[in-house]
Amino acid sequence: MGERYELYTREHEPAGRDWAPGEERPEGLFTLWAWAVFRRRDGRILLAKRRADGLWEVPGGKVRSGESSGEAAARKAGEELGLAVKPLQGRMVKTVCLEEAGSLADIWLFEGEWSVKELALAGEKIAEARLVGPGQLERLKEQGGVLHSLAGQVFFQLDGGYLARCGLDCRECPVYKATAAGDEAELERLAGQYSTPQCRLNRHNLRCGGCFSGEADRNKMCGGCAIRKCALGREKKGKPAANCGRCAEFPCALAEQLVPVGMKSRNTLNLIAGHLE
Repeated sequence: MGERYELYTREHEPAGRDWAPGEERPEGLFTLWAWAVFRRRDGRILLAKRRADGLWEVPGGKVRSGESSGEAAARKAGEELGLAVKPLQGRMVKTVCLEEAGSLADIWLFEGEWSVKELALAGEKIAEARLVGPGQLERLKEQGGVLHSLAGQVFFQLDGGYLARCGLDCRECPVYKATAAGDEAELERLAGQYSTPQCRLNRHNLRCGGCFSGEADRNKMCGGCAIRKCALGREKKGKPAANCGRCAEFPCALAEQLVPVGMKSRNTLNLIAGHLE
């Protein structure tokens, strides 16, 4: 007899009914998934590459009947990565509704100094695992890998990948967009717009592929960013701060000055500092 899974209402309440693959699922009821995100202090998270299709994901799967989502997240972490964790070691930080799939998904966060060396991968399912951090997601995509689970995407969109040190989404930055598009005329226009008597810019020294890219180091404007310098300085001292929201001293005087309350990026940093709750 195959596994059966409890069904839930859209409001995340048990419906008092269960379901098995192959059966018709009652309209308006959802299966529940649990995903486990393992994040280090430096912002990197554990991703596993599926052997079947080469996609990268975080551990996760359907919640069984009689099982909590925290128990399911811990179970899948053990089955797929060989990590022995308990629900009390993590916290459920977000629930998303996957309407078309007829599923709810709880995202659990486990924070610690995770290492790939301590893993015992499920060889028949998992080909390899990596710690992937801000700025590295694009390189994965270039190698043909994409994120399978929404859990990984949620964390990279919010706390890595495209997020600048100050909380700005780089994809909303006109310099990033012009660089990505190879639009030399737009870069020249932006250089004129952003130049000051103290900092003269041109299309060559304005290019930026994101706050964590090598181009940001060479970008005359981004390279001189006070918040970016602060974060880099902290990391050199062994105090990881992928962005202000991950810094133990947030909100500091510098953040109050450059990312004041009311800015969209400040709201993002506040969310991260509150562990996404």
